[in-house]
Amino acid sequence: MAFSDINLFGVTDPASGYLQETTETKSAEIVTVRDTTGVTKAAVLKGVVTTETVLKGKGTYTPAVTVNKNVTGTAIITASKASQSAEDFPDYEVTYQQFSVS
Repeated sequence: MAFSDINLFGVTDPASGYLQETTETKSAEIVTVRDTTGVTKAAVLKGVVTTETVLKGKGTYTPAVTVNKNVTGTAIITASKASQSAEDFPDYEVTYQQFSVS
């Protein structure tokens, strides 16, 4: 269950509990061409943009694991962790990655 103004960035929260925080980071490699004086004359995207989405919250994390050989355009879970203490509800963190060709 997410609070009303938390953006899921197109992924699904796989936990039963309360989503508290989401972040999305995009990264890409850029190839540059420099002239003899060291001035960059061209900068071109290398081809793949990686989007990483992280969900953090309180509750029980119950992922559904499937095989997906074509990862282009599909957000896949690449990392997850859960922790629990006697003094609080369990914490979870789920990391998704999505690759898109530019």
